[in-house]
Amino acid sequence: MTERTNAKTRAIIAIPLLMLGVWMVARFNEPYAAKMQPGPDVLNLSSARVIKALSIGYNGLMADIYWTRAVQYYGDKRHAVQLTGNQAVEHYPLLDPLLEITVTLDPQLVVAYKFGAYFLTEPSPVGAARPDLAARLLRQGITNNPNEWRLWADLGMIYYQHGDYAHAAEAYRMGSEHPHADEWMKVMAAKIAQEGGTNQISVFLWSQIFQSTKDPLIRNNALQHLRELGAVR
Repeated sequence: MTERTNAKTRAIIAIPLLMLGVWMVARFNEPYAAKMQPGPDVLNLSSARVIKALSIGYNGLMADIYWTRAVQYYGDKRHAVQLTGNQAVEHYPLLDPLLEITVTLDPQLVVAYKFGAYFLTEPSPVGAARPDLAARLLRQGITNNPNEWRLWADLGMIYYQHGDYAHAAEAYRMGSEHPHADEWMKVMAAKIAQEGGTNQISVFLWSQIFQSTKDPLIRNNALQHLRELGAVR
């Protein structure tokens, strides 16, 4: 039997198994509608390990699916607040579980750590108002992706935003030790350690985020902060 025939046989077997795994995950997970529906936020299947087992080796594909769902969930909740004008506290209860499932399926999906942390740390009702979960997610990302030095910058920014200047300076210092890290990481570590929170540092950090990301949601968020700081009109 040739190698091509072997590959074809494996594909014939694997594709139905993949479809079965996707169906099983969908069957046990909560249905998402295009519009936010009333009722409690529920994940019927929330175990990342179980979902990983059901993915039968297609972890990357399932991670992409769950990351997309996390983004849609966050976007739908924000959109619902904007439509109704209801500024009541939004805790986004499914956001952290969806992100945890995503990075368990694919620990190298850096975008989920980076942008998921922003979704978690933004104040209510724009975000989940959980900087503790955001910091935990980023530290998990740093452990799984030691070459992604910018995750240290994201972690430092979260600490800085919430007035924890000691941990912020330490995060920038740790990131600056990476051989490919930009020089400004070391500068920020020193300035935050010496000056704490200043308008100048805040403008610089949000400018770095605005310039370094291509994601429109993060760019708009950074731009909004820069406007609030009087850096742009």
